[in-house]
Amino acid sequence: MLLTSEAIREVLKDIWPQLSFVWLKNREFYAPPLHEIRTFLKKSKVDGIEFRKWNTECDYFALQLHAEAKEYFKERGPATIGEAFGNMFHGIYELHQLNVGIADDKKVYIIEPQTDGIWEADPLGDNILILTM
Repeated sequence: MLLTSEAIREVLKDIWPQLSFVWLKNREFYAPPLHEIRTFLKKSKVDGIEFRKWNTECDYFALQLHAEAKEYFKERGPATIGEAFGNMFHGIYELHQLNVGIADDKKVYIIEPQTDGIWEADPLGDNILILTM
């Protein structure tokens, strides 16, 4: 399913009305089904990268997974998987960079690139401040 950048902004605003720093680099994006996102994550090598302070921290993992997603889905267009910076996840306040994906059902998912963890975004428990896709 293709989503326009306007549709993506609307989906994001439904979850995070205060989110104002959104950089969408294309006018249309491919929104894969959730099972396809999960398949991509299983094939991704990012979760196998060793964490090293100052070298491979959360921003590095998010960047790498975003790059792998661009390559993996390139035949269908830029995917609705981007990098995000937030300050609360699962109700715990912490500054962290990870990935956000929008599936074809227009649900927003948080993706932890260091573990391939994925969960549906919760507007009360997850807070994104900056997103690029």
